[in-house]
Amino acid sequence: MICISGWSCASSANGPQQAEFPFPDTPAGRAAAAYIQAFNSQDDERMKAFLREYRPQSYLEERPIEERIGQYHRLRETFGTLSPLRTALSLDLQVTFLTKGSNVKGPLVFRFQVDEAPPPKLALLTTTGVDNAGLPDEDILRVADRAQPVDGSIIEETTRAAARILDEKYIDPAIGKAMADTILRRLAGGRYADARRAGQLADALTRDAFDVSKDKHIWIEAVNPLRVQSTYAENRPIEELRRENYHFRKVEVLPGNVGYLKFDMIHDDREAQDIAARAVASVKDCDALIFDLRDNIGGEWESGRLLLSYVLPEGTIVSRTYDRDGRLVSTNATLKELPGARFDADVPVYVLTSGRTGSAAEGFAYALQRSRRGTVVGETTLGMAHPSIEVTVNSRFLISVPIYRVESAFAEKSFEGVGVIPDTSIPEQNALDAALKDAQERIRNRRQDGRRN
Repeated sequence: MICISGWSCASSANGPQQAEFPFPDTPAGRAAAAYIQAFNSQDDERMKAFLREYRPQSYLEERPIEERIGQYHRLRETFGTLSPLRTALSLDLQVTFLTKGSNVKGPLVFRFQVDEAPPPKLALLTTTGVDNAGLPDEDILRVADRAQPVDGSIIEETTRAAARILDEKYIDPAIGKAMADTILRRLAGGRYADARRAGQLADALTRDAFDVSKDKHIWIEAVNPLRVQSTYAENRPIEELRRENYHFRKVEVLPGNVGYLKFDMIHDDREAQDIAARAVASVKDCDALIFDLRDNIGGEWESGRLLLSYVLPEGTIVSRTYDRDGRLVSTNATLKELPGARFDADVPVYVLTSGRTGSAAEGFAYALQRSRRGTVVGETTLGMAHPSIEVTVNSRFLISVPIYRVESAFAEKSFEGVGVIPDTSIPEQNALDAALKDAQERIRNRRQDGRRN
């Protein structure tokens, strides 16, 4: 680490003392430290020295150096003194950090990238302001990624790369080619020429691909793939998921001895499965079950398969997955061994849905509905049946591409594009009351039948 001073003060016997902020001791980190020192010094000669050391000759020849200094004067008036807050990404050749400007309310996102060949020269230096200071760091960085400027070369490079990926990887080769042809034709017609920010280009490409495929799993987003890959490599999402309890929001026993489980995402992690098993154990003696998926956007599958295994017989084939060549990739069946006992087959099961319920959550609801084991109550879901992967388009964009087709073992048709249509269609806000009322009635009837027998 290298430390540079100039941001916050602490008392000492000798008066105010400047605190130090640690920048990574990497080529990019050293460039960032030198920039902040020069910027905050308000010394034109120091800024000129920075430009000569870290900017390539071609950059210096584009404009007179005095014009560059005038630009820094305007930035100082806008931002004030820069106080780095925390490093968001640290690689040898790239560093991104959040900082506070004394003249602005929201955080600023600075990104420095240097060339690989020595001596290290700045290949990229961007600054993005984010109005909402209350956003989590990840959301601040996402806003900053979308706000990055784009020019004609980036627009063409991104569009052509996205077209190639769709053509080569999309689950339906004919539709993949049609999407590619469409966005390339629109590129040639000037459709994307008005995009000034990365987010605008990403949104336009996403809309045009969707117009052809109607597949909601397809999206193109402005994001720094290095940042995303670094985040996953450092395992930060696992820590975040633990804080979120892997999106298990509520487990309780409702009046009438009805078990209620609300979870807003499905995860593969062993910890997520352990939490799911503990949730089921909390309602193991209930006479009916309600799975609340109204806020569940999907995710992976293993926790969902575990939960299905508690209410379907062991080894029940739920679905089959095929690749774009029609080859069987996997057969998805319920588990034979479970942590805890299965529910009896006569225990009523309900699934609550909304227009936000998507992807793997839809597969969960569809399996219970089509196997006639569960009753779906609420609103028609999003209709996202095709599992997808994220592919790097270039240094500025990612694309989500569906590469598999999932077929239900209980129905010839899929919920792709149409959603899971509820057995009881009702506004989502009324779904829990409706399911609970029906469950309580079925429990009463079963108890009465038991007494008569």
